[in-house]
Amino acid sequence: MKTPSTSSPTTVPTPLSANWAAWALIVWSVPFAALSFYWAAGGTWAAEQVSPDARDMVSERIWWFMLLLWMVAIVKLGYAAYALALMQDWGRIFPRWLLLLGGWGVGTVTALYGAGPLAMSLPVYLGINNHPNAPSPEILRWHVWLWQPYWILGGLLVLCAVFIYQRRSLHLRRWEAAQVASPTHEEAAASGGDDPR
Repeated sequence: MKTPSTSSPTTVPTPLSANWAAWALIVWSVPFAALSFYWAAGGTWAAEQVSPDARDMVSERIWWFMLLLWMVAIVKLGYAAYALALMQDWGRIFPRWLLLLGGWGVGTVTALYGAGPLAMSLPVYLGINNHPNAPSPEILRWHVWLWQPYWILGGLLVLCAVFIYQRRSLHLRRWEAAQVASPTHEEAAASGGDDPR
């Protein structure tokens, strides 16, 4: 007589959509992308807080810079698309390894993209180091307190989202495999019932 395996997952897995970090990543991504779309369309609000050169190029509509802004806006919106792919059924069209590799890689690069410049900007902002080509204190304040920490936050959200997805998707795959391998109630009754003879 076979005994049920204790290693087989029997509890229903938590839905992939219950990923708080992925939802937070969408909230992080959409306004950030909207700001880049706004600049790409010719708006200049808050562009000076990035750099006066950026504001001037937006005002003059330098074609290659505007194209770059459109590309950046699409990339930022891609974070939201990735978050949805981790949670929605259509995301399963992508191989699990690709979602994991992309998440761990992009999350790390995004966090470092904010942390690297912050490590260089913060000592200048605090007056510890002097740099002849440093931006004005006003612009540095925006970079130290908003732009660079915002990139770090995005990277951390990607890493948290893919970590949650990695654990829950593995549990889901094991649970689904167990459901396929285990007989249904009717099959078990037909094959394992008492022989009336």
